[in-house]
Amino acid sequence: MASFSSSFLYTLDQNGNSTNGKVVELIPSSASTATESTNDGVITLGETFTVTFSDPDTAATYDGVYTYVGYETVVSGVIGQDVHGDYFVFTNDGTIPIHSNLNGFVAEDFPVCYARGTMIASPEGERPIETLRIGDLVRTHGGRLRRVKWVGHRFIDCRLHPNRKAVWPIRIAADAIALNHPSRDLLVSPAHTICVDLFGEMLVHAGNIVNGASIAQIEVDEIEYWHVELESHELLVANNLPAESYLEMANRDFFAEGGATRDSYASPWRTHDDFCRPVMKDEADLAFVRRRLTERAEEIGWIRSRDAELRLVVDGKVLSPVSEGEASIFSLPAAAREVRLVSNTFVPEQFNMPDSRRLGVALLGLVFSAGGETREIALSDPRLADGLHPEEGREGVHWRWTNGDLALSTAMFAGMIGVVTLHVCHDDRATRAWIAPVPTSRPALRLLQAGVQG
Repeated sequence: MASFSSSFLYTLDQNGNSTNGKVVELIPSSASTATESTNDGVITLGETFTVTFSDPDTAATYDGVYTYVGYETVVSGVIGQDVHGDYFVFTNDGTIPIHSNLNGFVAEDFPVCYARGTMIASPEGERPIETLRIGDLVRTHGGRLRRVKWVGHRFIDCRLHPNRKAVWPIRIAADAIALNHPSRDLLVSPAHTICVDLFGEMLVHAGNIVNGASIAQIEVDEIEYWHVELESHELLVANNLPAESYLEMANRDFFAEGGATRDSYASPWRTHDDFCRPVMKDEADLAFVRRRLTERAEEIGWIRSRDAELRLVVDGKVLSPVSEGEASIFSLPAAAREVRLVSNTFVPEQFNMPDSRRLGVALLGLVFSAGGETREIALSDPRLADGLHPEEGREGVHWRWTNGDLALSTAMFAGMIGVVTLHVCHDDRATRAWIAPVPTSRPALRLLQAGVQG
């Protein structure tokens, strides 16, 4: 995009380049035009853009050069940092609540599209999205036949991408929303909106309803994204699930076809007001939807797993514990030279918790004993530095998360003789993973997966 216009400017706090950022203030009379420095049609991380405001008073304070740091998918806004280090969001949405969070922040240009192999409803039945051409007819969620105006696609090697989370697809499992909705697993980009009907039909960004089970972001080496534009914003039927058609949001140049057709399809930068359904942005509403979809996941057979697979690696040998409640008990030789407490790991963010750390187990305490001697190891013990996150606490209970591989200094049981018993006290209530239900026979699903991989 050589330039873009926006109607509103909001100031952000010092965390404005992350999902922890908060909206501070709406600047009055802040309509502006921004021009990128490279004029190549794609604004990239670290690139500068020059902003000119229409109102003279606003221009006197805010005209100048900003550095692009990311995009806010929920409010459809460009986030820039000025020469003083302050953050701002340029948007056409004048209804953003003050003090709200940037829940949809992504530090990269973002795709809004379907994966190759998605089946789109048409008069002839379902068709793979990559077979659609300009002028073809598709059947919308309301049953109307609409003609394809434009088709775009882009291949992404996720291994080379600077922000893989921005491009890894969201997998919406078969039946995740309702029975046969979708009819087979659907892969869309995190910023893509689908239609849910819990209190009236509304659009939600796929990345905002991840529950780690039936709706999860999956790590892939590569992905090919496609999108379809109609004469107006509509709900396509994708794998039997209503989901949005393409709407110009100053991102057509993301697609391989974008540059060649920029003049033919020029249109103003749209906002959520131009969407065919209201876009859900309130965090309380999104939390309700996530809870309901998590309940739905359990209804169709997804099972929570809390097993940390805790084990002790002593001089290269793996030892399994005997469990007693929240304690895991190991026996190791006093002469051990290297001891590590190892577990599987998980990222709470993947389960709709505001924590992007990779965590092992929540350690409550360690106790070594041998020959009648007992040594309790405090969580603050400096010998526990390698493999632990900082101490946390609530309501008088304190713990420290491991990173999945905690080194235990032999100094903690030095001088003990014979067999040493180690009691590891930990909190095992966290959902660490989901076990998928046994799949039923779905030939179309196998076809979709083959298409995505190909």
